[in-house]
Order: sequence, then structure tokens, then C-alpha cells
Amino acid sequence: MTSRVTGAYFADGTRHLDYDTFQGHIAPDCESDFAFKGALRDEATAVWRGMIRVEKDAQKTNAYQECRNLMLSPTTHAVPIPGLEILANDVRYTHAATVGSASKPQSSKTRRHHRWKWNQVISLLQPKREAKRSAG
Repeated sequence: MTSRVTGAYFADGTRHLDYDTFQGHIAPDCESDFAFKGALRDEATAVWRGMIRVEKDAQKTNAYQECRNLMLSPTTHAVPIPGLEILANDVRYTHAATVGSASKPQSSKTRRHHRWKWNQVISLLQPKREAKRSAG
């Protein structure tokens, strides 16, 4: 059995977002793939806590989680917290979390600058065509 979940967010102003996700594996030979991406502007903040739990009988599990955050203003703040709780001994799991800022182009706040930032957000949120993450 395979589970794929993709989430996206955008916050601006003084909004605060707080997300908790859970990937639970209780049966053998299962796969989960979780991708969460977002962008923050102004003074917005976001916290993500993601947990992968693999029970003792869930051998041959393949689990992946990622959280990507794009800071569009220097006053934003994001805290990604990936977590693993593995009780089985024959599993494959990976996790990734990033927080990056959009580098300012040479021009100041012009229409071109705003379009450039918007393109950064679109690029972050579009699904990537990449090789399947599972082994084999």
C-alpha cells in the first residue's frame, strides 16, 4: 500500500501557521511520501512538526517526508521539525527540511521584482519530476 500527501501554504501579514502531521505505519511492505511546501511574507511565521512512526511489525516500510520553506521577507520565520520513531529493524526512511530566503535581485521594488518573487513561489510549489524515492 502507498500513501502520497502533498500540502502547500502561503502566509503574510502577522499570520502564524502551526501544522502537525503524522505518518503511521502498522503493516509490512507499505510506503508513505509526504511533501509540505510554503512561502512566508511580511512578519508571518510557520511551525511544522512532522512525525513518522513505524511499528514493530511494519517491516520493509519505506517512508519519506520533506518540508520546504521560502522566506520572501527578512522578517519572516519558519521552524520545520521532522521526527522519526522507528520500532522495526528492516525499514527505509528519509526526511528533509529547509528554510531559505529569496535572494533579492539587483533592482529594487519594481513590478519586475514582484514578478520575480512570485515566480520563486510558483517554482517552489510546483511538483518536481524526479526519480521515485523508493528503493529498488
